[in-house]
Amino acid sequence: MKRFTLITVTLAILLGLLLVPTTAQMQRRLHPQPGVVNGSACPLEISPQLASVPTASSLAIQDNSTSGDVVVIQSTPAANGATRLLYVNADGSNWDGGTYAVQINTDDSSVIPFAVQYQESEVAIIYRTGAALFSGDVTLAGGGSLLSTGSGDITIQPGTTGDLIMLGVPNVVGDAGSTSHGLAANDDLFISGKLEVDGLTYFDSGVELISYATCDNLLISTDGTALGNTCGRLLPATGHSGALQLTLSNGVNTLIFAEDGDRIKDFDHTNQTNPTMYIHSAIDPDTDNTQWLSLAHDQTNGVLATGTGNVRFDAMVDLAAGHVLDVNNVTADLVTFDDHGIHIIDSSGAAVTGTLAAGTSTGQVVKFSCKTAGNNIDITVANHVTSDPEVIRLDTALEWVTLCWDGTDWVEIDGNGQTYP
Repeated sequence: MKRFTLITVTLAILLGLLLVPTTAQMQRRLHPQPGVVNGSACPLEISPQLASVPTASSLAIQDNSTSGDVVVIQSTPAANGATRLLYVNADGSNWDGGTYAVQINTDDSSVIPFAVQYQESEVAIIYRTGAALFSGDVTLAGGGSLLSTGSGDITIQPGTTGDLIMLGVPNVVGDAGSTSHGLAANDDLFISGKLEVDGLTYFDSGVELISYATCDNLLISTDGTALGNTCGRLLPATGHSGALQLTLSNGVNTLIFAEDGDRIKDFDHTNQTNPTMYIHSAIDPDTDNTQWLSLAHDQTNGVLATGTGNVRFDAMVDLAAGHVLDVNNVTADLVTFDDHGIHIIDSSGAAVTGTLAAGTSTGQVVKFSCKTAGNNIDITVANHVTSDPEVIRLDTALEWVTLCWDGTDWVEIDGNGQTYP
């Protein structure tokens, strides 16, 4: 009986030694050598079985093979038979603040740390430099997408009711410069190059044009090209700090002021030799295109003209050397005339008799004109060059006389129909 028991124990020990893995066997399981899984060289195959790692322990897989995959996780479930192929759950509340649920680390510059493929083609790649590549569009969970057209363009598309909000400080487009006006808020936008706008542009506040070169200006064009069919420019005047210059198109030289409602109407002005400003009435030019006042210089004189009607002065007009042009409508008798300005006299109701005293400043000019006749207009002029006094008579409509003070006497410099009774 003792001999049988001893034999039984001996056989059990030998069987246990055969079943307990050796250290080398354990190393081959944790540090496996290449094998073949599904026709591919692979050191380790993990079957879909539940395995647990004891508390305070870790599982390390190390491979020194020169080619092939290190770990392959593969599952071919039946219909609706699998939820996740790989599930990593960092559970509990005792993790260190610097812990990564999943960390991929490499010290080889030729390794791409992370890649996702679909049918052997890259869908997403994260490079060791931190750069990322996505072969398709990126849809954001909160709404909106980043879209790639394949031609190098990128479209940022907010959600259906969302806005595109940039929060740079400031927001910058281009890298050729930096703000010189203190842009420092996330509502500010700096563009280092040119800006082209095809649609209507609204400015709810002011617009500043600050010139750092002689070509900086506000150019108004009719064909969309920088130097094409230019209507004119608004720009700082060269050599005169603070001055503003408005230039008109060569050969056209026409500036028109009119009501906004007539902005698409033809005012029928021809091209001008010299820059000319036209001011139109509120009448539609299709009804009457002659109701304008123009201002120009014909290279000899300043020219103030109208398309219809006269030029009327309703107030004092300053002249050179401090003199004024006073338009004075006279209908009363026994008038003492000012020694400057224009006196327009109506004698249809009664004769007009007036006096003009000696002048007060060399070069001052006074003009008398008969607007409506019917009775005599007699002007007694003191210190007239031919007599002191001299009486000048106007008795027919549109007769007139112009006198200039030469410092001593009144000298007639122009006239039409005047007599000396």
